[in-house]
Amino acid sequence: MKNELQGNCLIDKDILEAHKKLKWWVVPFRITVKLAAYAACVYFVLKPGYEYSRLILVPFMALILATCKNVAHFYIHYNLRNRKMNRVLGIFWSSLILQNFSFFKYEHLNHHRFAGVDGDTIPHKYFESFWIYIGALAGVFDWRTSFKEISSFARNRFPGFIKTEKQKKQIREDNVVVIIWFIIVVILTILFPKAFLLTYWLPICLAPGAFFIFAAAEHYGLNSEEDPDIAYNTRTVKSSPIVRFIQWNSNYHAEHHYFPNVPLLNLHSLSKHTNGLYYNKEKSYFHYHIKLIRSLFNNNKGLGISRSEHESEQKSIKRPELSVADSN
Repeated sequence: MKNELQGNCLIDKDILEAHKKLKWWVVPFRITVKLAAYAACVYFVLKPGYEYSRLILVPFMALILATCKNVAHFYIHYNLRNRKMNRVLGIFWSSLILQNFSFFKYEHLNHHRFAGVDGDTIPHKYFESFWIYIGALAGVFDWRTSFKEISSFARNRFPGFIKTEKQKKQIREDNVVVIIWFIIVVILTILFPKAFLLTYWLPICLAPGAFFIFAAAEHYGLNSEEDPDIAYNTRTVKSSPIVRFIQWNSNYHAEHHYFPNVPLLNLHSLSKHTNGLYYNKEKSYFHYHIKLIRSLFNNNKGLGISRSEHESEQKSIKRPELSVADSN
């Protein structure tokens, strides 16, 4: 048996290699379920006599739209045989939620490279108050950032981590697609105002908040020491099978950082072979956000175990002393 060291865990190389392969039907099945669920919601939201269902269905549609980013994330790491098709699918799912796929791709890969330390493209900021947390939950900051990015890319302005002309060219191309999609939806909204306000604009306005519920748990509260070790700067949330399905297994975020070449959809299975791997865990997103809200009122920024706390905890564990008879 050949083992490979990942973090603080030995894993069988054959098992790891097997999990890098994805069954051909898994992605089409999940996308079919996703589209069918959204289509069913559209039907009932617009059907006369079902107006009260909108209180439940519109937020659920927002959740489905938010997971378009999970699908795009999947295509960042998982390459199809046809690389152009990989990019086309990533652009498609990102553009639906007015996101630039290539920018998301390079920002995300840079995040993997510098997670938890200087150079990380996903800022590890703390909420200064409960109301700023509510603003993030409402998606206020996301929309402001998104439109600022669209404007900047149109003027050929890019952040420092975008260095090559190829990267800039791809971002500009994707920006054109986002703008065209935005114009198309605006025209369709003018033609069919009620339908598109209820089935696209209202859900997409709520989508950043739905995404934040899950994304906040990935790293928030774990960067008190700027530690590059995944065990101390990244969190996995076990959650329920339904949430895992909706999220494309993005809840296994620590495993994703340890094994970025393993498709997200295989992480649940892989996690069963990483029992010796240490990292921060939470039972559920509800449990995590309760802890986060309490920390805001208690002025406690740490929401996990840091390296120093873990090492101190390990030293404090009393281990039984071996007698001469035991040692023999």
